[in-house]
Amino acid sequence: ASTITWSSTNATSCTAGGAWSGAKATSGSVGTGTLTASQTYTLYCTGAGGNSATQSVTVSVGAAPATATLSASPTSIAYGAASTITWSSTNATSCTAGGAWSGAKATSGSVGTGALTASQTYTLYCTGAGGNSATQSVTVAVGAAPAPTLTFSASPTTVANGGSSTGTWSSTNATSCTASGSWSGTQALSGSASTGPLPGPANYTYTLSCTGVGGTISRSVTVAASAPVYTPGSTSYTGPGSYTFTVPPVVYALNIEAWGAGGRGGDGSASMQYQGYWTYTGGGGGGAGGYVKTTLPVSPGQTYTVNVGAGTTATTPYTVYGLWYGIAFGAQRGNSGGNSSFGSSIVAYGGGGGGMFGWAADGGGVNGAKGCSTLVDNGYGTLVPSGYSSVATAGVGGTAVGGTTNTTGAAGLKCNDGGSMYGSWSVGQPGAAGGAGVASLVNGVRYGAGGAGGNAYIGGSVAQSPGSAGGNGAVIISW
Repeated sequence: ASTITWSSTNATSCTAGGAWSGAKATSGSVGTGTLTASQTYTLYCTGAGGNSATQSVTVSVGAAPATATLSASPTSIAYGAASTITWSSTNATSCTAGGAWSGAKATSGSVGTGALTASQTYTLYCTGAGGNSATQSVTVAVGAAPAPTLTFSASPTTVANGGSSTGTWSSTNATSCTASGSWSGTQALSGSASTGPLPGPANYTYTLSCTGVGGTISRSVTVAASAPVYTPGSTSYTGPGSYTFTVPPVVYALNIEAWGAGGRGGDGSASMQYQGYWTYTGGGGGGAGGYVKTTLPVSPGQTYTVNVGAGTTATTPYTVYGLWYGIAFGAQRGNSGGNSSFGSSIVAYGGGGGGMFGWAADGGGVNGAKGCSTLVDNGYGTLVPSGYSSVATAGVGGTAVGGTTNTTGAAGLKCNDGGSMYGSWSVGQPGAAGGAGVASLVNGVRYGAGGAGGNAYIGGSVAQSPGSAGGNGAVIISW
């Protein structure tokens, strides 16, 4: 509003015009009231002689000011919640957002904030037609982030030696979980995992830490593994080959028995000494494998190599062609049996192989003795020393080392034990028997027995029987 003031001299009357009207005193003042636009006020005054005077005044009114209101509902929210921003304005031609929001806005309206994880301030700038402006701000306060939660358990919490447990966990408000203690690495936010075998006696502590915006939480569980319990037992290795033996828990001494394999028996054979006369000889028996027995101090978890010797079926060719009319058919001597062992120091050696008939006697395998000499017909009905052995030699028994008991295997039968004789075309003679096994039967088997010698038969034709294979060795471990 404005105040209009006037005065006159020598005037008898005044009249208003323009933004006001009516008769006015020759002097005075009056308020314009509220103006929303510029106004011109005119005053006409007349004197006694009829002359007049006119005056005008203009009150200029500026543009209406812009106003704005801005509010949030609610103004305080929980972490991750949302609020609504509402605004209005008067005399504004445009509004622009600032702070936590941006861009041109209508002169009135509302909008959601979306989920908020921190306090935010929203500002609104509104401008009127005359260039004036109004600014309003409102802040939405956001509460603290919730702390993560974690549950962690193990089942069972007590296990036997070598047993396992399962850990189970779940978390909320966490973004990552990490294991420590008896396990390690990044873990899922929820899940389960096995501990695997746990040797005892020992306690195993598993810790899980989960982290979120609201902090970190840790939980631990402990699994107790009890001490191992001694359990008597035994292991038998009876098939030829190489094996690995691991000492069981709580075992500090092993009882070990080992048998070497038996040697193969020699082949039966026939030889023509003089025209019409034959010497026919059964093969020598193979020697039995050696035997070793001992108690060995050990520690749980140690490993040892175990070898079991094979009762050989192999032979060594030995064919002799004699002087004058002498012919030896192609018999063969047996080879030695394989060795059996535990580790590097406990060994039961295989028995020697049996020999075939002894023209220039072959010894019958390892350390075998030469065969016996016999008399033969000189072609004129007189028996004279032949100078050759007509009896197959036998294999000797294998020896043993490394034990408190080391027993050499029995030798095979040889010479006249097994039988060899000089005679005519139509007579047959059995071969020598193989050497016997060393020890008593174990699980119904006599390990490492020597193979029997082969038989020789003369009866219209010559047939020579092969010697038998030696028995396999064995290693038996008990605790």
